[in-house]
Amino acid sequence: MLTLHLVNLAWEWQLARKNFMSTTYTSQQVKEIVAGWHDSGMTQVDFAKSNNISIHTLRYWLYKRQKKAGNGNAFIELKNVFNGSGILLRYTNGVELQLPAGISLQMLKALINL
Repeated sequence: MLTLHLVNLAWEWQLARKNFMSTTYTSQQVKEIVAGWHDSGMTQVDFAKSNNISIHTLRYWLYKRQKKAGNGNAFIELKNVFNGSGILLRYTNGVELQLPAGISLQMLKALINL
């Protein structure tokens, strides 16, 4: 009887795993999920867990979105970084750093490459 119960549990687990892994998403659903992560303020891991998505799937979608948008890490465009009292460094995620005018080039480069 115990053997039969274990076999049934193993079969149910495989079926549940297959159903989880075979979930497909439309491109619109992917866009909404990615936007939801951006708006959530959560870490990728926490967001993936709370939405029953593999962290690897979420990261792949984010990578594809970044690649499609052309937001690679090769170059960062700097526009009007000098304001009267220093340098304003704005990252693509919206974070801004107000830096003193006398900051070293080495430090500025390190901050840009974060």
